[in-house]
Amino acid sequence: MNSSTLDLLLLRRKLEETKLSAQSIYHCLSLLRRVIYKTAEWNQSNAYVPSFKKIMPKFDNRRQRFLNDTEMSILLNHLLLLDPSKNWYEISLFAVNTGLRRGEIFNLSAIDIDLPSRTAYILDTKSGKNRNIHLNNIAFNIILRRICNINGNEKIFYPKNPRTFRKAVKESGLNKGITDLRQKIVFHSFRHTFASWLIQSGFPLALVSKMLGHSSIHVTMRYAHLAPSQENQAVDLIGYRLENNIGIELENYAHYAE
Repeated sequence: MNSSTLDLLLLRRKLEETKLSAQSIYHCLSLLRRVIYKTAEWNQSNAYVPSFKKIMPKFDNRRQRFLNDTEMSILLNHLLLLDPSKNWYEISLFAVNTGLRRGEIFNLSAIDIDLPSRTAYILDTKSGKNRNIHLNNIAFNIILRRICNINGNEKIFYPKNPRTFRKAVKESGLNKGITDLRQKIVFHSFRHTFASWLIQSGFPLALVSKMLGHSSIHVTMRYAHLAPSQENQAVDLIGYRLENNIGIELENYAHYAE
């Protein structure tokens, strides 16, 4: 191991001793890496440039938490109490009923809505894949109420007074005692809730992935553990078909398992 790599390892250890999160350490080392690489580029020298590949900490900062029925009711009630205009109440309801990202919601214009087919066209997405989504009764009624007073190019939703949402989360107590950022309720939790409820209800990962506009189904796999035991249901289906449709009969040996 050369001295430069050793120095980097020692720096990482010092950062870890300060109790910084893995993500913060990653950002610190990433900044240092850019400085070293840029300096080497400017000097146009053949000096040794250390590899950061094995130095950078690995971490998974994806948010995992979603709302259950009780938590959803509590949060929505707090939003109603804090904002008589129902702006953030409707935005939150629309989010959990569509699974849209925050940016996708606030980018929606009246021209992006096809009322006869109850369809919203989601353009210029994070993944680069445009998609259409069906608006259920709740989402469609929210759109109808807002769209009647705006022109085609005007935005349907507006992030006015964002502190209202943060205050509702705080007063609801949903994040009380939680220090791990991945487990805290934020606006993006509505998207996780949308996906989690669908998976729990037995809808295929591939379908949910398409509805969320994920770049790959591998992104959606984070919800796989929420799916019902489909493997058991699958093999049981084979047995049911053989017994009921084809007439296979076997002696019942269940008593041997007792």
